[in-house]
Amino acid sequence: MELPERVNEALAVIGRLVLFALFTLLVLFLSGVALKPFLPSGLPAGRDGRVLFSFLIAFALLVAHILAVAVADRGRWGLAGFGQGQWSPRWLVAGPTAGAMAVLLGALALLQAGLITAVPSASVDPTAFLLDAVTMVAVFAALEELAFRGYLFGLLEERWVVVVTIALSSAAFALFHARGPDATGSTLLATFVMGIFLGVVRWRGGLPAAWL
Repeated sequence: MELPERVNEALAVIGRLVLFALFTLLVLFLSGVALKPFLPSGLPAGRDGRVLFSFLIAFALLVAHILAVAVADRGRWGLAGFGQGQWSPRWLVAGPTAGAMAVLLGALALLQAGLITAVPSASVDPTAFLLDAVTMVAVFAALEELAFRGYLFGLLEERWVVVVTIALSSAAFALFHARGPDATGSTLLATFVMGIFLGVVRWRGGLPAAWL
């Protein structure tokens, strides 16, 4: 490919990303306007506010994915990880099963090594706790998968080798989690490795499998 073609292709990709960002901001703005009568003082403080804010961003990203693919990519849903084959029951079961096994085996190894300990929790309603935990995880996972392994992942994968795409998305995923007050070198490395795992699931099985 000659230099002018490379420049034109790079400009086309940048244009699609700008369009995607504008769609996201527009949906966020309209969501804020729609919620203003119900939340005149803004989002609630604490955990509930964070969950609602994350839900709004995830919703805006999802709508932006749909609009960007429909407008700029002629309905190529596989680019965003939502292709027809990416909703297959095999991957919708394999994705969360592999993720659960990865977390479980890692936790058991850390317990055996004495690096973590099991601490009894306070008396809570297990059903309410489970529903609350699932809701939080689902919202935060949706936000992160749409941001790091959605449309941007597809655009990079289309132009570069998938190894580079997975490495870059995993590095961005780890840096995003570096904002936390408890972030350390070990946690960043663990997040990077988790990003690689999720990137492979996204590459082979699609975005729904990675989210699940």
